[in-house]
Amino acid sequence: MKYQALKKLKTKTKLIKMCDTLKEAHEVITSEGAKFHSFGYIGGFPIYEREKESGKYYYNIQGAMMLDVGGHIVCSIDEKELKAFDFHQ
Repeated sequence: MKYQALKKLKTKTKLIKMCDTLKEAHEVITSEGAKFHSFGYIGGFPIYEREKESGKYYYNIQGAMMLDVGGHIVCSIDEKELKAFDFHQ
């Protein structure tokens, strides 16, 4: 499984980077100045936020199961992995 580091924009979601590990995706998002906020209600995805002058930017990490024919399917991250990872580092 891969991990998508995503940035939420007004009208769409932008892929920042497709990562090999949860730690790498976390580092990509925190390098943009975002801090872990909570887990999403649907899918349990980690949600991050970053303050800006006119509001906030939101980011999240989603699991991605790669397909043999190209592309990927979004999937939840294993609950054990989420519990074991320190998002406040």
